[in-house]
Amino acid sequence: MIETEPDTPPTVTVSPKYLPLLEDTESRYFLITGGRNSAKSFTIALLIISLLCDVGHRILYTRYTLVSAEKSIIPEFMEKVRLLGLESEFITTRSSITHRKTGSSILFSGIKTSSGNQTANLKSLNAATVWIVDEADELPNERTFDDIDRSFRKAGIQNRIILIFNKPPGEHWLYDRFYTPYDIPEEFNGQIVLKRSDELNVNVYGRYIHTTYEDNIDNIPLEYLAMIYSMRRENYENYLHVYRGHRAARIDGALWTRDMIEAYRVTSHPELRRIVVGVDPAVTSGATSDLTGIVVAGVGYDGHYYVLDDCSIVASPKIWGESVVSAFNRWQADRVVAETNQGGDLVEANLRNIAPNLPYEGVRATRGKTVRAEPVAALYEMGRVHHVGRLHELERQMIVWTPSDRSPDRMDALVWAITSLMDGQTGNVIASPILSPSNGVRKPNIHFTKSTRPPTFGRGNRL
Repeated sequence: MIETEPDTPPTVTVSPKYLPLLEDTESRYFLITGGRNSAKSFTIALLIISLLCDVGHRILYTRYTLVSAEKSIIPEFMEKVRLLGLESEFITTRSSITHRKTGSSILFSGIKTSSGNQTANLKSLNAATVWIVDEADELPNERTFDDIDRSFRKAGIQNRIILIFNKPPGEHWLYDRFYTPYDIPEEFNGQIVLKRSDELNVNVYGRYIHTTYEDNIDNIPLEYLAMIYSMRRENYENYLHVYRGHRAARIDGALWTRDMIEAYRVTSHPELRRIVVGVDPAVTSGATSDLTGIVVAGVGYDGHYYVLDDCSIVASPKIWGESVVSAFNRWQADRVVAETNQGGDLVEANLRNIAPNLPYEGVRATRGKTVRAEPVAALYEMGRVHHVGRLHELERQMIVWTPSDRSPDRMDALVWAITSLMDGQTGNVIASPILSPSNGVRKPNIHFTKSTRPPTFGRGNRL
């Protein structure tokens, strides 16, 4: 929300969730996500303008592909500058914007060029203080990010890396680096400190900020809110993705969706009638071998299935065999079920060398992977399979796998475990803050406050 007063920059109201971008003096990384109409792009631009109004900033603003900043992003950026009444304070070129009084500047650049990545050129920038990675989900790999990230090491200042992105639907290095280690739930909405591990001598690693349209609701017309709430009623899965910024729940051809898992997740399990360790053994051996899928699941007296643990590992046969036996003992399982198509009798021999009396069943895949997986996926659709806690890597593999993909080790182990538990099942199933202007520099007057309009729409009806 923008309010104007004579001879002063207008006051702009934004969500207090973004306050750490100005006040946090420790964090290096800031992750910004949000649904449509959450105003995250506008707010980040506003805060960038505020930084440019201070002396000593050199900001690098990148997208993986950015053909012409002069024709695309710079006009969008300057439109926000004009809304703030600060257009006369800045000088623009084909690829940069500079504040006339402070000398602080922002350089716009693409990372990918027609001849490849230009990470070497971006790494050579001197005295850069802030790197903004817009549409960070387009970065194809972590190495491209790291090559530039490591060059931001100017001493005596806070080096800030701001990643703005929409959550990609499948596996992505952003999740492995910034989500999985911190157990951030899909429905998280707010801002949270990401702390380093206890072994490192730095407390704050970064901040994660997520917003939705509700944080910008004062600026959304009522007729547009009607469209949002209509989608909420009629296509809730799409509403979660588009307006609440969740990952896309379904990939074309995938047997599982995130909602199928999330809706029936539990924090504990009832008494279990039988527990099985499913194993999809690696074909190769050594440090570069495939991952061996090891998943523990059980069936309760209620006829429901509970996925208890994912112990999958990349290791030699001896090590993954020890991991299987360890999972069997830890969960007091009844049986180990392992696929033998690749390893044959060697799989059983490997396990019995470690635990000679291990209850073991070798299973051979005589039907296609899709045919084997479909009955298990059907149980998920019926709400009869519950993940106990969060099993990030397994769940990611499930929701992105399609029949045309290569063998999914964790998912295969899950399918073998639940298929074994399904055998012989009978009976009834129970359903279940802001820097002050100085040295004559006019800065944006930013006010961090929550929206005043409640996130509801309609004639008194509950949505």
